[in-house]
Amino acid sequence: MFGSAKTLLNEHRIQLQTTTSYCPSQNLTECYNRLILERARCAIARSGAPHRFWATAVLYACYAYNITWTRATKSIPYEAFFNRQASHAHMRPFGCLAYVIPNARMRQKMDATFPAGKFGIRGIPCMYCGPAELQPLTTANFYAKGFGIFTGRDYSTIEDVMYFATRSETVDVLRRIVPNPRSPGD
Repeated sequence: MFGSAKTLLNEHRIQLQTTTSYCPSQNLTECYNRLILERARCAIARSGAPHRFWATAVLYACYAYNITWTRATKSIPYEAFFNRQASHAHMRPFGCLAYVIPNARMRQKMDATFPAGKFGIRGIPCMYCGPAELQPLTTANFYAKGFGIFTGRDYSTIEDVMYFATRSETVDVLRRIVPNPRSPGD
């Protein structure tokens, strides 16, 4: 079988290059996969998200890889493929706390759960999961308890607070971000 494959490759002038067996460091695809999995593992660990968000973290890592400079190609993959400059302004840390203003379909479900009215909840507390696939510059993917993973357009994030952080960690971070208006002597 291998001999017939070699003759077929020779007929079509295709040069076969093999790598050393059991040496994944020579295989570029294996190196890329390892890099993406390491980045996804770091995103999950930093955010404190459960392992069920593994696939979402891998998508986030792939997107982040494609818009950053790589040593392998000495360029940015997004710019090489689309012939336009990549933007990083829309990127937020994976797993950070976000508040999304719900669309009409989500509002119906939300009205049954949260109180409505003048002082009711306007935004849903969510976990930022990364840019949306079809319109990454204007929309993003989020996770909210009771809603699952969804795409939203109008949102604001608190990048230092993680959605799955404990309450004491969140309070500590907010104390550093928001200054106390009262002095200790009051």
